[in-house]
Amino acid sequence: VKVSKSTDGYIIDNGMVKTYIPLGGHNVIDSIVLNGCKIATNGRLVASTQSTPVSEATESVTFTNYTSLITGVDVERLGNHRALVRLDGVHADGNGREWLPFTLRLYFYGNSPEIRMTHTFIFDGDQDKDFIRSLGVRFNVPMREAPYNRHIAFSTSQGGVWSEPVQPLAGRRTLRLDPDRRKAETPSMQQRQMDGERIPEVEAFDEANRNLIADWATWDSYRLSQLTPDGYTIRKRAKTSAPWIGTFAGDRSEGYAFAGDISGGLGIRIKDFRESCPSGIAIDGAASDMAVMTAWLW
Repeated sequence: VKVSKSTDGYIIDNGMVKTYIPLGGHNVIDSIVLNGCKIATNGRLVASTQSTPVSEATESVTFTNYTSLITGVDVERLGNHRALVRLDGVHADGNGREWLPFTLRLYFYGNSPEIRMTHTFIFDGDQDKDFIRSLGVRFNVPMREAPYNRHIAFSTSQGGVWSEPVQPLAGRRTLRLDPDRRKAETPSMQQRQMDGERIPEVEAFDEANRNLIADWATWDSYRLSQLTPDGYTIRKRAKTSAPWIGTFAGDRSEGYAFAGDISGGLGIRIKDFRESCPSGIAIDGAASDMAVMTAWLW
């Protein structure tokens, strides 16, 4: 593991992943590059509060959003096979208030694609006014490929995985690369897509098949929600004005999510996911050039 420092921050290189950590600002991680491919940017902590608990008698509630603000960065430990970086900071609302001090430790291991993160914060607000609504870690995930070459996945229970392309190639007709419909394509485009293979660019299809692709739904947002110790749901929607569609439900998710395309992507797992309920992982903007993944610790 190699650590180098510049005027802007630290670069952690473990032989597989390069992680760029700034010395200040709102990002705790500027970017993560895996085997030369940028898989995540703008890693930051997020939080929100509400002015009062909600009940039937509540007339109005004020919500305030906060993001991390770095006050210090230090390489606590550095060996041949492991590096530990500590970041200290506060949550800021952009209007001058800075509170909820936190300490974030990032562990890097030689030739491993995994980064371990431990998150600690101190509540230093007013217990009668500052009601925490949410706490989380958020990353931007570049989406470079066509929507049908992007994939979303969530862990279910007992090692299971729910996975789906952002644009499933399934409908009332079969998508074909060969315009000669007398020939059967084996495996089908849908099967190749579900196997994680790259589907050719839309220009490779004839006009009839391009019309099929244009008509099929593209899903933009996804949610894995563990609201009780023994119950989780997976939902998705096509756009912000559309309703959420329930796709799967179970008892105990293992708290892992992936968002990315055939070129690469980001996976996040929350330890003790079901034990710390209510918790969840949200993915938004999967149909755009930059998806946003949020691991909600609360």
